[in-house]
Parts: sequence; C-alpha cells; structure tokens
Amino acid sequence: MFADDVTIWKVIASDIDSQSLQEDLSSLTRLSSKWLLKLNPSKCNVVHAGHRLGTIYHLNGDTGNNSIIEQITEVKDLGVHLTDHLKSSTQC
Repeated sequence: MFADDVTIWKVIASDIDSQSLQEDLSSLTRLSSKWLLKLNPSKCNVVHAGHRLGTIYHLNGDTGNNSIIEQITEVKDLGVHLTDHLKSSTQC
C-alpha cells in the first residue's frame, strides 16, 4: 500500500447500503480536499463483486461537478486479482 492509495470495501445488500457508501465517498472527498490531497477521479474504479444492483457512484468535485466513478470487472491490488464474479481463475 502506498500513502496515496485508498481502498473502500462495503457489503451492499440494499439501496440503503449503496447510499451509505456514496455518503462515505462524499466524506472522503471533503476530507481529502480539506487536507489538500485531491482525488483523481480518472484513477478511481468500482468493482461490483457478487451483486448486480447497478449502482453508479460519483465523486463530488470542488467546483460542484460530479465525476462518475468507472465500473470495471477486474482490479489488481497488491498483486491479487479481484473480479466481479469472485472466481480465482485469473489469479492462477
């Protein structure tokens, strides 16, 4: 893990959970702006692992614009592949 890397993990079982995650992202954006550590939306991704609610998340910018966080099906973090279907075949 690097000083500028952040990973947020949350179990999403309902729309309320999705709203809670969006609130967490908004809080993270506010906190990072306060400490002058701006987030780069183009480097942010969402992997919906194990559910298909189709929620779209966004980051709130300082100028009031919202950037939609790109949805991907696979991410590699610290050498471990995580896929949306949670199968380990890509890791092997």
